[in-house]
Amino acid sequence: MKKLYLLLFVSVTLATIPATALQHYRDTKKNNTIHATPFMPSPADEAARTLQTENQPIQWIQDSTYYSRWNLVSTDWDLYEKNFNTYNPNGQIHASTYIEYDAALLTWHNSFRYVYFYYPSGSYEITGTQTWDNSLSSWKDVSHNHYNSTGNIDTSFSKVYDGTHHRYNSGTQRINTYNGSGQNTVSLTQTLDTATSTWVNQHIYNYTFDGDNHITEVVEQDWNTGLSAWVNNDKTDYTYDPSGYETESLEYTWNNGASTWENFMRGTYVNNASGSPLTLTYEMWDFGSTSWKNSGRESWQYNANNKETQYLVEDWDNGLLSWVNYSKETYSYYSNGNNNESTSFLWNPLLNLFMDNSYNKSDSLGYSLEYYSKSIDGTTYDYTDGYEYIYTYTSFHTTDVALEKQLNPVSLTWYDYSQRLDTYDAHQNLVTEIDQSYDTLTLVWTNAYKQEHFYTFSSGMHEISRTSDYCYYSNPIEAGTSIVCPNLADGRNYLINISDMQGRLVYAKNIRSGESFTVPQTFAPGMYMMQIISDGKTMACGKVIVR
Repeated sequence: MKKLYLLLFVSVTLATIPATALQHYRDTKKNNTIHATPFMPSPADEAARTLQTENQPIQWIQDSTYYSRWNLVSTDWDLYEKNFNTYNPNGQIHASTYIEYDAALLTWHNSFRYVYFYYPSGSYEITGTQTWDNSLSSWKDVSHNHYNSTGNIDTSFSKVYDGTHHRYNSGTQRINTYNGSGQNTVSLTQTLDTATSTWVNQHIYNYTFDGDNHITEVVEQDWNTGLSAWVNNDKTDYTYDPSGYETESLEYTWNNGASTWENFMRGTYVNNASGSPLTLTYEMWDFGSTSWKNSGRESWQYNANNKETQYLVEDWDNGLLSWVNYSKETYSYYSNGNNNESTSFLWNPLLNLFMDNSYNKSDSLGYSLEYYSKSIDGTTYDYTDGYEYIYTYTSFHTTDVALEKQLNPVSLTWYDYSQRLDTYDAHQNLVTEIDQSYDTLTLVWTNAYKQEHFYTFSSGMHEISRTSDYCYYSNPIEAGTSIVCPNLADGRNYLINISDMQGRLVYAKNIRSGESFTVPQTFAPGMYMMQIISDGKTMACGKVIVR
């Protein structure tokens, strides 16, 4: 995979590090993250756990999940939420409904639900989220995805519903067009005009492909309301060698006054015989000298099997007129090709050395054994905090204990912080997940949250998985926490969507297996729903609780 010139798996105090134009490009144009912290497995929501015996496939569908908090006064569990799943005659999930307990009224009431509809072929036609308007006793659509017959999302929207005034306050809609090869050729974004309840143009991306289905051009335009027309904003052209490997990307910005495209940024690849990149050099256009100036560089190293062993990021120092280190990642593998260890580093210019800031260790079967992430102050280059996760497994390779430790920035040692204890029934269905916190004064583990999962035996069913099948995190989490999803299949793109309890889409990010995404610092404490989408289809759902 050709990586963009950006820093993955790095957590620093960015405010203290001057951002180059290229660093700004990394953040704004490519929307990537600079911090990676996997958390312990998340709650089991709309899930069916499929197990395999020696000769017979056995499936258990998850009917419901009960959520409880530990009451320190009564030293007992207080049930506060339930989730119920219903299925269509073909065994596909139709609705996943959450109800909450009202302690004041001593009653249960609807909260929100996911709904699913299918084509006769069994593929998704519509998926959506609805929030409950208690006063009107009705469900209100707050997100909606419509899929074409080839499984791509052609229309989607998210809207903010005001339950107090029973109206929509805002919304965003995206309309996608595809060519005969299933490639996205047009992506239109619109906003909701609440006064007229109509969608108004905002942005549009037009994608062009060559005969080999390589993308050759991307043009971004903004809607000009006064002109009632699209106005150019940004364009990127791509070129390839005869073998189809990318050799250059050239980005332009639109000059309204001259009505012409102007150079902005250029990326030039040098590839090996297998098409894997050896170097990617970024240059920014200098209008004063009307020439390209070095800005950033990435370089890769590989083993004999063409597996990546090192990824180095450098910045151009105009004063020294040379490349200077910025970050580095190293990788090692087992003889079967599975990942063994991976470590990321940040360059410390005060001591002229690399400081490790994340580490992942897996066994030869691909199960994560240890992960840590440490934050580094961008001025002093001291470690400020960190997380470590240690996983143990049952003989069935299901998680037994996920232990979280935190870093003492003074002694640079790890101390126990929280843990998740999983238990399974005789069929290896996950039945309870108990989160506990560690009291460093009494040296005692204290209960915090519990999830109880209930199943029904069935066969031949296609269900939506839990997000904990792919991503590691432990509820509740802090805003700003990063989550890694190491169990996603390699070589594919995934979309992470997070919505609030009103169904508003508040975060979206594209990732690949092993990459991370960060829960925004702007998230207020509360409950959020996360979806993992692949090829336009929701493949997993789960809950994120921000404290």
